[in-house]
Amino acid sequence: MSAALAAGVSYGPVAVIAGAALVVAMALLVIDLLGTSSPEAWSAAAAWTTASLALGAARVAFTQVRETRALRVEQAQPYVAVAIDPLIAVDPKLQELVVKNFGATAAFNVPSAYRVGSK
Repeated sequence: MSAALAAGVSYGPVAVIAGAALVVAMALLVIDLLGTSSPEAWSAAAAWTTASLALGAARVAFTQVRETRALRVEQAQPYVAVAIDPLIAVDPKLQELVVKNFGATAAFNVPSAYRVGSK
């Protein structure tokens, strides 16, 4: 895995097209340097270009799958908030502990700690 993929850098379509254009230019340069424009040379250049484009597309697809998986895990996390609300309707001296989950899934094994009084 390259350092860019490990760092979470995603490549956009412009970068993929630029890479493909570079591969095509290099293939044409090799054909020119060999001094031949035979059908076999053109076929080899086309094969290398196709392979490079397929590799670039696979790289983009892999990055998209990884980002989608990370987003799905993030969205599935429970987000628990705790608040103390006064019970004005019953008695203003009474307070109600409200625990609310704003996440998409249930929250399990939520630790709780409280102190009575203040220091």
